[in-house]
Amino acid sequence: MGKRQFLFAACALTAGAAVLFVLSRWRDGEDRFRPARPGFVQASGGRFMLDGKPFRFVGANVAVMYRDDDRRMMGETLRQAAQAGIKVVRVWASGEGGPEDVKPIADYNDWPRTHSFRNEPDEWNETEFAFLDLVLEQAARNGLRVQLCLGNWWRDTGGVTQYLRWAGVSGADDDKSPFGINAEKAMQFYTNEAARRLYRAHVEKIVTRRNSVTGLMYRDDPTIFGYELMNEAQALTGRWAERRAWLAEMSAYLKSLDPDHLIAPGDWGYRSAAERREWLADHALPQIDYCDVHNYPRDDLDSFVDSPPALGEFIENRAAAAFSIRKPLVFGEFGMGPDGYKGYSQATWFRAYFDGAARAGAGGAMFWILTPDAGRGYGVTYSAKRDRIVRECLAAGVRARCGSASDPAAVCFCGSRKRSRGETSGQLSTRSNDPLSFLAEHGGARTL
Repeated sequence: MGKRQFLFAACALTAGAAVLFVLSRWRDGEDRFRPARPGFVQASGGRFMLDGKPFRFVGANVAVMYRDDDRRMMGETLRQAAQAGIKVVRVWASGEGGPEDVKPIADYNDWPRTHSFRNEPDEWNETEFAFLDLVLEQAARNGLRVQLCLGNWWRDTGGVTQYLRWAGVSGADDDKSPFGINAEKAMQFYTNEAARRLYRAHVEKIVTRRNSVTGLMYRDDPTIFGYELMNEAQALTGRWAERRAWLAEMSAYLKSLDPDHLIAPGDWGYRSAAERREWLADHALPQIDYCDVHNYPRDDLDSFVDSPPALGEFIENRAAAAFSIRKPLVFGEFGMGPDGYKGYSQATWFRAYFDGAARAGAGGAMFWILTPDAGRGYGVTYSAKRDRIVRECLAAGVRARCGSASDPAAVCFCGSRKRSRGETSGQLSTRSNDPLSFLAEHGGARTL
């Protein structure tokens, strides 16, 4: 073996040992528990805690930040979320560049490039920050907590490719590449010093901000559930270490500014044994507090979720992985269109999703996306044709409860009865075709 090969092997062995050491510390039960500030959600021993009690929830991504109509309806959207029993909403606190910069590859109407947080590297849009202030104030008014997403791998909001443009790296946004991103060039985001510096500046701008409506510093606001470093952070096969180094750097930096709020990395999940190993190592980082997974059965064909029972197996597998490192799991996105998939209705898929997350003991299950626009893809609307059913369920205020806090896997989000032996999630009742009314009817959120 040559000297260079020997050094490479030694480095690989050392890195592997480090990952195993981190994982073993969690498996041995060592818990990075620190006293929580009153009112702040905390992660401890594989679950969320709030003021000494377990905290589990159903949440929603909410369309409130980018389209003018969504912004106008922001207060109503949050009010509807709260009335449906939702406890946590996911809001995107990022947006880079303007109409002449990086653009979405599709769904232009859903992602107009007119409300960015940052127009140029040194030109911040105070109007957008002030609007986020108002979102947090309205969320608090409605008893909601907010997960803030601080970046985006995809081009919809500028994201990684816009940061790279500003850093002098061209070609990461490429309409001819899958999803409009040249992944090889986009990977430079994790290692390019200028891009990392630009991202850190955004993190600091958010975390150290004083809310212009409430007067609270963001780092002192218990309305904020936590931060997600990036939406669906990707990594090329075999180059996971580059992403992990970035996650370690940014999570440590954020914690140095705000030690009391939770942090998730935002890498969307895994599809193979190798990816599972790397996903575990990412989430085992010391400043990462909880795990995150996304799934869209119709689009994510490589996840092999082609039936509600298969979705249940997918959920159980990810929950087991999170529990193995003693960190809570949040399913941050789940989407299903009005037409359903593979012969199962939209409502059946949503029932399987929430029931599966509850039975697996997940800390939270969020769906894509609560919106006033009935025409939005994968949107769950509280208006238009489904309004009547939603209003009936909201008026009824039914919150069927089963299971107990001492047995979180027995808690059922999706009905007032437990499944009989042998019954699958695909056989659940389909008496309502509206997933939002389903959430309201069956107590879509749980604080146990």
